Amino acid sequence: MKYMNIGIFDSGLGGLWSAKSIIRNLPNYSYVYMGDTARLPYGNRSADTVYKYFCQAIIFFFERENCAVVVVACNTVSAEAVQRAQEEFLPKYFPGKLIVGVIGSIITEAIKYDRVGVIATIGTVDSKAYQKRIHAISKNTKVFQQKAPLLVPIIEEGEYDLIELVAKRYLSPLLKKDVGVIVLGCTHYAIIKNIIQKIIPKNIKIISQDDTLWKRLEEVLNDNIKIKNSLCKKKKRILYVTEKTPHFSKLANKWFPDLTLHETSIK
Repeated sequence: MKYMNIGIFDSGLGGLWSAKSIIRNLPNYSYVYMGDTARLPYGNRSADTVYKYFCQAIIFFFERENCAVVVVACNTVSAEAVQRAQEEFLPKYFPGKLIVGVIGSIITEAIKYDRVGVIATIGTVDSKAYQKRIHAISKNTKVFQQKAPLLVPIIEEGEYDLIELVAKRYLSPLLKKDVGVIVLGCTHYAIIKNIIQKIIPKNIKIISQDDTLWKRLEEVLNDNIKIKNSLCKKKKRILYVTEKTPHFSKLANKWFPDLTLHETSIK
């Protein structure tokens, strides 16, 4: 029997933070990370384009990297492509494989609050994925969304001196809605969670996917024992990007100092 890996996918470097959390909390498996940095950002692209890119990533993970599960750290992909891929692409080409989306991992925590603020990319906000998923469980929960198109490129470029100013601008409308919780609806935002914490009042909770995604993966594996038992226990870690950028390379070296960053193509 050939044991299998767990794939972790994101459009850029934010997923590295989620990957670090997943590996720290579930260290006994082998992981393959891939960031589609050459086509970043996903948040400004059409739903059909996001789906096309995601299907290419699925092929990369399941065919080339021998993965049994793909964890989607990207909120835009989770909002616009995961369900479609589960319904159309997986049954046709990869039956028996699993996809774990980040949005589902956050909803369980978000519905504990009456008034929820979501800060996210244009694509995630326009999809209304958080609103739909929350209201499907808790119709009376008020959900307020805020587009934050500048945060991802600023984080990707490492312009941290600008982040607080821009984040304040985007968070202000949500704070005026008297929300009890702020959902960081983009994988990149977990990297600046400490900055956001300084901006908002202390009584407002932050829900970040680096705190929730590993728990969701653990639940899915426990519900799919056959796949769990098929996973490799060699603790292999591989990092891929579709384009090596200076900032991504710097953070990869900082967060995973023992690993080499490889460049690949998924087109």
